[in-house]
Amino acid sequence: MAEVKVVRRKQTISMQSIRTQPQQNTTVTKSVNPYEILVIGASAGGPGSLKKILSELSQKITIPIAIVQHIDNNFAEGFAQWISTFSKLPVEKVRGDMPLLPGRVYLSVLPKHLVIKSKNKIGLCNGISESEIIPSVDKLFTSANKIFGANTIAVLLSGMGWDGAFALKQLKEVGAYTIIQDESSCLVFGMPGEAAKLNAHIDSIPPEQIAWKINSLLL
Repeated sequence: MAEVKVVRRKQTISMQSIRTQPQQNTTVTKSVNPYEILVIGASAGGPGSLKKILSELSQKITIPIAIVQHIDNNFAEGFAQWISTFSKLPVEKVRGDMPLLPGRVYLSVLPKHLVIKSKNKIGLCNGISESEIIPSVDKLFTSANKIFGANTIAVLLSGMGWDGAFALKQLKEVGAYTIIQDESSCLVFGMPGEAAKLNAHIDSIPPEQIAWKINSLLL
């Protein structure tokens, strides 16, 4: 092939012909990530699962993450500090209304419910939840549903009782992406088990796969 002579032909194109040629539309449509908030609820057995998830979540994630972990108020500050030791994203301790910023992890450190108040604000509220637990996963999930609806990713982890199960079902019904921790990896399959009975989930997977799924949905 190296011996074959290539014949080159010089082409002359007038400026008029360039102007009159129809232009092709070369715009490439880029898919837009629909998700704007990640909410996570956990109780007994939750800290270990949270550690596995937050350790594996990409630091490139650009949506806020709000977490409710059932924990004694005396340990809330220490729990938030512990989370910050392995989270790749900065952890914010919520003591009142504050900006809801991308790429942040939000935790309540007061005996109040953690709720999404607007697309730009997160804060706390008083009141008794249906589960009578403070902070309540149901309160967080319901507030996320009200503000973000289908643009929510919601995760329900190991825990006793049923807090978060019904609110997770409501999120699934509006088109949100819902995940529960699978039974084999749960210390207590109470909360995710109740959600499973309601068919409130899209995925039922262990914490390591939850982190992978969230990364794949967001990046």
